[in-house]
Amino acid sequence: MIRIEPRGPRSFAILAFAGLLALAGCASSGDGDAAPAGDVTYEDSPLAQYLGVEADAYDEYAAQEADVQEAIAACMAEEGFEYVPVVLEAEDMQADVEAMDAEEWAAQHGYGVASGGEPIDDATMQEDPNAAYVESLSVGEQEAWSETLYGPVPSEDELAEDGAYAYDWQDAGCQGAADHEIRGDMLGGGGEEHEPLLEAMAALYDEAASDPAMVAVDAEWSECMADAGHQDLASPQAAYERAMEAGDALWGDGTTAPSDDAVADARDDEVELALADLGCQDETDHEQRRLAVQFALEDQFIEDHREELEAYRASFEQGS
Repeated sequence: MIRIEPRGPRSFAILAFAGLLALAGCASSGDGDAAPAGDVTYEDSPLAQYLGVEADAYDEYAAQEADVQEAIAACMAEEGFEYVPVVLEAEDMQADVEAMDAEEWAAQHGYGVASGGEPIDDATMQEDPNAAYVESLSVGEQEAWSETLYGPVPSEDELAEDGAYAYDWQDAGCQGAADHEIRGDMLGGGGEEHEPLLEAMAALYDEAASDPAMVAVDAEWSECMADAGHQDLASPQAAYERAMEAGDALWGDGTTAPSDDAVADARDDEVELALADLGCQDETDHEQRRLAVQFALEDQFIEDHREELEAYRASFEQGS
C-alpha cells in the first residue's frame, strides 16, 4: 500500500503549541529537593496556559483539518485528479487508549515498538482512502498526482544541510493552498522572527534534563531499574531508546520479516522493560517531580521571554 504523507510544516503553529503540552511530560527548579505541591498533569503547564494551549487543542485541529481536506479535494478536482478527504480517526483511537491504564497498556504492548513492524490489524488501522486510486495510476501519473497535492520535491539547492527547507504555501501544491485558505498564515508573516523563541523553547528540554532535581530523580529511577535487572539506564527516555534499538534490530530495514517466535520474544522482553519502567517511575514519584522541575523552568521562561511570547501568541491568534 502506498503511504501518502504531507511534506513541509503543515499547521506548524498548532503543532508547536500542542508540543508545549508534551514538553511538560518530557522533563520536570533548581533545588534538588524540589517536590510538587499536590498532583499536577501536563495540562497545568504554565507555558501552555500562558499561550492559550488547551487540552483539547487537537480536537480543534481535527475539526479544522476536515475543512482543509475538503479544500484539497476541490483543488485536486480542478487539476483533474481524484482525492478523497482523509478523515482523522483520532477520537476513536484516543478512546481505545484511555480505556486502559498505563500498566494495562504496557502489559499488552510494552512501548509498542516490538510489534511496530507487524501488519496492523485491519480493525484498528486507518485505511488511506486514496491508496487504491493512486495505485491504479501509471508511475508518471502518480508523480503528477503527488506533485499536484504536495508541490514539487525541493531540489538539492533548496535544501539546508539538515534536510530542511524554507516552506512556502504557494510551492506546496493543493495541500499548501488548502492550509493557507483555511488556516491562513499560521506563523504570522513567515515566522522567521519567532525562530529564536522556538529554539529557546526547545532548549527547555536540555535545561530540564540537566537540572539537579531532575538528575536526582533520574538517579533514583536508574537504581530502581538496576535492582529490577535492567542495568545502565539513566532515565525513562533511555529505557524507551533501548526498546527502539531492539525494535530496529528485530525489523531491520523492513525487507525481511522476523519469525513469529522472534517477535513474541522481543515483545515479552519489551513488556518486561516497560512494566519495570512504570514501576520505578511510580516508586520514585518520577512524573510529579519531573513536572515540578519543568513547570518551575517554564515560569522563569515566561518572565525572561514575556515580550517575545506575547508577539508569538498575537501572531498565532491573528493567523488562526
